[in-house]
Order: sequence, then C-alpha cells, then structure tokens
Amino acid sequence: MWHHVREHRITNVSLLKVLGLRNVETYVCRRQLQWAGHVARMGPERLPRRFLSAWCGRPRPVGRPEVTYGATLEAALEFAGVGVSSWMEQAQDRAGWKQVIVGIWDVEHDIEVHEVLARRAGVV
Repeated sequence: MWHHVREHRITNVSLLKVLGLRNVETYVCRRQLQWAGHVARMGPERLPRRFLSAWCGRPRPVGRPEVTYGATLEAALEFAGVGVSSWMEQAQDRAGWKQVIVGIWDVEHDIEVHEVLARRAGVV
C-alpha cells in the first residue's frame, strides 16, 4: 500500500479526506479532554484529581521527559478553543463540556487543521 501512496504522491491530508477520517491529533485531543473533564468533576480528595491539580516546586531532574501531561493538556485546550485558566470550571458542566468535545469533531474546524498540517508539511 505504501508503494502506491509514494508512487501516486498521495498526501496524508487527501487520504484522510477520502477515507473520511480525522488526523491523529484530533482523536488524541478529544480523548484527553474527555478524561480531563472526568477528572475535573471528581472530588478534591480523589487521587487523580490531586495529581491533576498538584504542583511540584522543585526543578525537574536531568533526563526528564521532554513533554509533560500538563503541556499536552494545555495544547489540547488551545486546540479546542478553551481558556487554559477557566477550563476546570467549564468542565464542571457535563453537558457544556460535551459540547466542547463535540465541537472538535466539527468538519470545518477539522478541515482547517488539515490545511495547517498540509502547510506545515509543505504540501499546499
């Protein structure tokens, strides 16, 4: 299959459009925001909630992971158009948070993401 993709110069963007799929970032972002909303609605005594809102004042050690969960969550919030400072309050409203997540599946928004990815790859 990959031979045909290279031979006919089929881009990821066009392949995803033909197959009716979204890019991987969309799927990952949606699942991450679903989980974050679930944890945000937990009580403050629950361990996942404590980890989500915990802060460590010490510098990170050498050899640490380059990307933290907090950084990826912040990127997912920006991708969804949610304010980083107010997302926990928004997530308390389950129906409203579901609309935020459903909005990620918006076709127009996804086409914009495809175009951005295509420009980044130098295809368009």
